[in-house]
Amino acid sequence: MDGSSVESNLTERERDVLQLIASGKSSKEIARHLGISIGGVNFHILNAMKKLGAATRAHAVARAIFLGLLLPEIGRN
Repeated sequence: MDGSSVESNLTERERDVLQLIASGKSSKEIARHLGISIGGVNFHILNAMKKLGAATRAHAVARAIFLGLLLPEIGRN
């Protein structure tokens, strides 16, 4: 799967969730930030992982950054 097909298949919410994971947020923190349930967060994470061919949350974030779908969180605390 190339980056362009993944980009067109990832929803905006999936990208939002991955970006928040990249910034170090837990599912609970992401749920609170986005105003959705933890189950909803995990649903978006799992969908993004499938689309990216990732085995873990961290792998999904790394793949999304590699494909240019997310900005890396460099130097942020």
